Amino acid sequence: MTRNIIKRSISIAVCLCMTFILMLTALPARAAGYSVSAELIPGSVAAGERFVIRLEIGGGTAGETADVTVEGIGGLSGSDSAEVTFDENGSASFSTGSEDFSYSGSGSTSLYVTVGNESRTVRVSGFVKNEESDSEEDEDLPVQPLGNLIGIKEGTPLPEIKAGESKLLRIPLANVGGRGRYAGKTRITASLPAGIYFNSATSTQELNFTRTGEDQMLELPLIADSGADSGIYPITLTSCYQYGGAEVEETMQVNLKVIGGSGVSEGELLITEYTLDRDLVKAGENFKLTVYIRNGSSVSCENVKMLLDGLATSGITVDGGMDIQNIGTIAAGAPASVTWNLLAAEDMVSGNQMLDVSVLCGDTAASAKVFVPVEGKPAGSDGEGPAASKPRVVIDSYTFRNVIDGIVSEEIPSSVEGGKTFRLTLNLKNTSSFAAIENLKMTVSSAADDATGGVFTPANSSNTFFIANVGAGQTFTEAIDLLVKADAPPKSYGLEVAVSYEAVLDDERVTIDDRETITIPVTQPDRFEVEEVNVWGPVMYGETLFPSISFVNKGKSSIYNLSIRVEGENFTTGEPTVYIGNVESGSGDYYEANLNPEMPGMVEGRFILSYEDAAGNLRELERSFSVEVQEMIWDEPVIDEPVMMEPEQTGMPLWGWILIGVGGAAVIVIAVVVIRKAKKKKAAAALEDDDYDD
Repeated sequence: MTRNIIKRSISIAVCLCMTFILMLTALPARAAGYSVSAELIPGSVAAGERFVIRLEIGGGTAGETADVTVEGIGGLSGSDSAEVTFDENGSASFSTGSEDFSYSGSGSTSLYVTVGNESRTVRVSGFVKNEESDSEEDEDLPVQPLGNLIGIKEGTPLPEIKAGESKLLRIPLANVGGRGRYAGKTRITASLPAGIYFNSATSTQELNFTRTGEDQMLELPLIADSGADSGIYPITLTSCYQYGGAEVEETMQVNLKVIGGSGVSEGELLITEYTLDRDLVKAGENFKLTVYIRNGSSVSCENVKMLLDGLATSGITVDGGMDIQNIGTIAAGAPASVTWNLLAAEDMVSGNQMLDVSVLCGDTAASAKVFVPVEGKPAGSDGEGPAASKPRVVIDSYTFRNVIDGIVSEEIPSSVEGGKTFRLTLNLKNTSSFAAIENLKMTVSSAADDATGGVFTPANSSNTFFIANVGAGQTFTEAIDLLVKADAPPKSYGLEVAVSYEAVLDDERVTIDDRETITIPVTQPDRFEVEEVNVWGPVMYGETLFPSISFVNKGKSSIYNLSIRVEGENFTTGEPTVYIGNVESGSGDYYEANLNPEMPGMVEGRFILSYEDAAGNLRELERSFSVEVQEMIWDEPVIDEPVMMEPEQTGMPLWGWILIGVGGAAVIVIAVVVIRKAKKKKAAAALEDDDYDD
């Protein structure tokens, strides 16, 4: 029985010891985190050179696997990841390089390394900023550069071509890749949109870019289809060059503005005024007529001609010249004038002689009426001569001003906006020098065109006016408030002014009807909106800033050639300017920049958005931002040599042996106590036997 008790006690003690041992073996053998060091191969690397970064990771357990993720900071950009297995010494290695990372030469370089669930920042020494080289070729360049090396020179105006025109388009291109990045000999291939054709046998040219920022002129001989519509047409340019021993191909887009029709839209050629060299022309006299015109478009008008009509041998004729005169080319927005030497016939009767003047550019024409006051024989004298000429009412001039909250603006705008009200003021004149007009009725209405039934409606008033009497040679003024249709496409629209009046001619009352059309340019309000810059901060020195900006076109017209550039202090960026292109009505997007701080302190910057509105006006919007850059707080000493942690203790810790010893001692004590109790019990039993014998 005693032996059974002893065996049972020993079994319990052994079980306790095994339990302690199992608990100890279940504890992790690694008491410290991983150690990470980085070595750059070769030891000195400049921007554009190939490199390898070798990571040494310590502190693992033999046979253990871990996921490793590496991200670049500062001058390094890129990322890489892999799974590593630790050897019998608890070490593992991981190599990455220029296949996954690039160095921009823009400041400090570090790696953000994650091993398993542990992350730390590791400095990479050996990267150096390179000076710009003047050599024709650079060696050891990466196979694929960051971003486009070839771009359209900043500030280049939007190229234009007229429908039916042959033109040599000249587009300045530049090497925009930054220091030490040259494309060299480059093949440029252009792909044209529908309606635009090459006026040559090839669409490919070769240019040579050997310096950063160097300009090369791309020349495209083009023909625009005569039926091409006005609009913005994209041309795709493909650049192909050798870089780092490999062929690189990149694309970009340049927009071409096509002027449909004859190249001048309705209302862009204007006859502004005319003058005579005397107040009254006498029958039989020579006199001069000068007509002034202006090119109101944004492009030059070529082969412009002026025509004088309404001439007659019994009235006014050209004296020593022709009724048509060639002006040639009129630059955008420029004025011009033409003078005719004229002769009034001797038998002309008194009155106003009406002539028609037209200015022609291709298929587009603008016209106006000229009234020449003539003093001759009285009408109907001696029963000879034609009847007295009819008095005419003409629009001498007109202006329009914006109406804001019922108040008329003093400023005279160049156009009116859709959805807004404006006041049109008409100055009219009775051109007759002898006859008054009576009971004049004038009606102002919107002229219909191919796209709309008219875009102007009266604002809280009638469009009809009544004037009882206008004396010979007198003027009168009427004004009307008009509302512009909210969704009218931007262009010039016509307004018809119809007049009906009475006059007494040769003792007979007659009714005269006449009609004139004036044009009013309409634009849509620019509602291109840009949000404030979104940037997170403060950041640590060595980290990359990612400021972003959002934009949306809330207007009814597209905007064209949007580009965004970032400027400021205490940072560098590999892409300071980005070309967005056209933004359609109702659409938007955002742009995020990558900025590398140069030193701790404040980073001050601004986004500048440049674009062209529907009228072709260049506009700019600016949004500023600032963020603090703090000193980097390193998780471990920053040294160039690899830092290894103390070797891990792979055997049983000391406190484990102590627990085992304590357990063993407990077993011994229990055994001794059991044995002693057994001996006492045996001795007591023997004593009872002796007493029984006695």
